[in-house]
Amino acid sequence: MRRRGSSEQEDDGEEGFRKFGNSKEGTWSPQVVVALAVTREGLPIRSWVFAGNQSDVKTVEQVKKDLKGWKLGRALFVADSGMNSEESRKELAKACGTYLLATRMGSVKEVKETVLSTPGRYRVIHENLHAKEVWVGDGVLARRYIPCYNPHQAERERKHREHVVKTLRAELERKKSGGEDR
Repeated sequence: MRRRGSSEQEDDGEEGFRKFGNSKEGTWSPQVVVALAVTREGLPIRSWVFAGNQSDVKTVEQVKKDLKGWKLGRALFVADSGMNSEESRKELAKACGTYLLATRMGSVKEVKETVLSTPGRYRVIHENLHAKEVWVGDGVLARRYIPCYNPHQAERERKHREHVVKTLRAELERKKSGGEDR
């Protein structure tokens, strides 16, 4: 008997959970989706495992359905950038009203065009975490963004860019001076 998810087809004829999809590293690989419901204190109270190719909206719908009878006073849905589409955000708003999406600032048009250009100082939370609050829209449809900035990471990335540019310039000079490999 094979381990669950070790093949596309299980010995008993059921499909496994591991399905091919895009990973965060940009590769096409087998994946599963894991969802976890926890208390305010972080105590796990419910978990789910979904097929790796299941749409985000279907995942949210299933979690909402499963928690419907729990009579929760308040819920916060936390997800990463994989859930960041207009359709997913609408479903998250319907499902629990409050959600938090962690995503790269440049991957959302509204963030690039509006949030990052909104004036305001970043507050230092920790030496490697600076954040500011930005509201976009009015009334109940307003969206709250909290762009975060890590000066240590920014410095590492700046040095890396300088190194890449220096390497490329050296390579161009080598090609210009006849050092081309043929």
